[in-house]
Amino acid sequence: MTDHGLRLPPPVSPPARAPFPVLATVAPVVGSVVLWLVTGSPFALVFALLGPLVAMAGVLDRRRGARRASRRADAERRSALERLRDEVAAAHDLERAAGWRADPGPRAIVDGSVARLPWTGPDPMRVVVGVGEVHSTVRLEGEAVDDAAITIVREAGRLPRAPVVVDASRGVGIVGPAALGRALARGILVQACHAAAPDEVAVHVPGGPSWSWAGALPHLGSSADRSLRVLEGGADAPGPGAATGATLVLADRRDRLVARVGAVVELDGPGTARVSHADGEVATCAPVLLGEPEARSWAREAAARAAAPVAAAPGPVAFDAGQAGGPGLTACVGASGAGPALLDLAAGPHALVAGTTGSGKSGFLVAWAAAMAASRTPEELALVLVDFKGAAAFAPLERLPHVAGVFTDLDEPAARRLVRSLPAEVRRREALLRDAGVPTVDALPPGALPRLVVVVDEYQEFARRIPGVAAVFADLSSRGRSLGMHLVLGTQRPSAAIGEAIRANAGVRACLRVLQSSESIAMLGTPDAARIPVGAPGSGLVDGGDGTVAPFRCALVGEADLEAIARRHEDAPVPPPPWAPPLPVEVTPALVTAVPGGPAGPDRIPLGLADDVDGQRHVAACWDPSAGALLVAGGVGSGRSSLLAAVAAGLRIGRTVVELSPAAPRSLVWDVLRGPGSGGRWAS
Repeated sequence: MTDHGLRLPPPVSPPARAPFPVLATVAPVVGSVVLWLVTGSPFALVFALLGPLVAMAGVLDRRRGARRASRRADAERRSALERLRDEVAAAHDLERAAGWRADPGPRAIVDGSVARLPWTGPDPMRVVVGVGEVHSTVRLEGEAVDDAAITIVREAGRLPRAPVVVDASRGVGIVGPAALGRALARGILVQACHAAAPDEVAVHVPGGPSWSWAGALPHLGSSADRSLRVLEGGADAPGPGAATGATLVLADRRDRLVARVGAVVELDGPGTARVSHADGEVATCAPVLLGEPEARSWAREAAARAAAPVAAAPGPVAFDAGQAGGPGLTACVGASGAGPALLDLAAGPHALVAGTTGSGKSGFLVAWAAAMAASRTPEELALVLVDFKGAAAFAPLERLPHVAGVFTDLDEPAARRLVRSLPAEVRRREALLRDAGVPTVDALPPGALPRLVVVVDEYQEFARRIPGVAAVFADLSSRGRSLGMHLVLGTQRPSAAIGEAIRANAGVRACLRVLQSSESIAMLGTPDAARIPVGAPGSGLVDGGDGTVAPFRCALVGEADLEAIARRHEDAPVPPPPWAPPLPVEVTPALVTAVPGGPAGPDRIPLGLADDVDGQRHVAACWDPSAGALLVAGGVGSGRSSLLAAVAAGLRIGRTVVELSPAAPRSLVWDVLRGPGSGGRWAS
């Protein structure tokens, strides 16, 4: 079960029926009768009518108000249900994308939409047979008490247009016309051969022209322990691999499936199929069929990859310091295949970078930050760099005018100050967009508000040592896209360090060498990052946010590259950082007067400067004498006497100030303490 934080709105209670006020009705009648008996005037009886009339009017008014409140509550609940429906749809989109990333299916394999490295799947026997509705992990908290809520709960529990997956290791029966059955079997074979190397899975197919395309597969007839064989006609005929391994059994009718299988796919046509599992679950889907020419072409490519010699570790990639800007935050971070490796963080809108020690992760983060700054002015891009792995990774970038600040594990108070300042920056940007009447930062004029990119090296250590990081970054990950605030989080183990809320919004993924296949699979849906050799730092796999995984080599940034970027923007105006600077060592009256909340009269005695971190500013710390006494405490040399002198100077404006000390006459002390403030006198 996945916790998406979705909750059903509470039901609307029916309006309570207002009770009839019997006492309020009877009391005026009794009073009128008594008054008539005392005065003898018949007009006194007229007042007896007022009680029932007023009571009835009150009852009607309360009922009308209750109905109005009920209608308003109904409208609010309908609106809340619509918002919840949209949130469920968004959660389904994320879940669906994750499902297709983990199980791309044969169509994405032959089209090249997934990584074309050899043997990139987590489990060769986990195969997609169709596209349909599956169980969703989205769960709603709360009680569904009406039809609208029940419908949303039912919709939340089903995920449409998702991959329908079966376990081929238990055997798969394919029932239907021979042409359709072979098309489905071709897709299953391509998935298994894409996921495992020839020495991991052996393939056995029947003879004849219908299966001649498989002759190019390097897996055909290999001596691997695991095998996948195809049988036609439904009979469990003997042959290579018949004793062990998984089987794909093709038959024209279900009763001809002699071999025992764990799932049966019944093909009603090219667009409809029913998938029955051994546990009784049945799903309807559109089968994923693969043509013979496509399968033959892919088999030849697989054979060529298997026969290709292992290439030596590639050399370093030169950094392009003069690269031109692109949409969003497009930047060239290195080379991918025969072309540049381009990443657009704004489309992410956040990124995760994984890599073990020595993989080149820190160098990649430096190259990415430098590439974004190369083609953008400080008015368009501000960089906040956090290094919690030794305080040296981002040192070369400090010369760039785009860098608003570098925070390290050597100065944890400054890092805590950053974490407190980021929510204030979110509020500031929200107010700016609201005042401008635009929904996103893209609608503002160029340079009106720079995109803020927070780059963290070793996020796990950063979150462990600085309280509140996880909550602040989770909130920023959900609201940052429209505000132009983006996260790039580097860590060695993203599955353990990064929360679900951040992972769901981090579309850009880069994985350099990792130690465990599970980390590579969690990042990209492929274990290949765990197979990168130790002697190839800067090599990795990247997903630019579209689900396509490609190999890349990180560019190497040199001192000359950074100097060129700094010179290019040395005359550009630099916006202030999104936080106030630390308090100055020496505070003068002029500084106190210049900041917000400075003293404006004799009733505000300046004490100094206060650090309003949440408000991204310094404010005047003042004392209002009318609010009560002031106690100043501090040890020797703490500045206590200087503060008292400043208070006395402020009090002398329009007042008589009596300064007491241990050497003052006891009678003077007694007189002052008996009436502090009487007659305009103040003691300090």
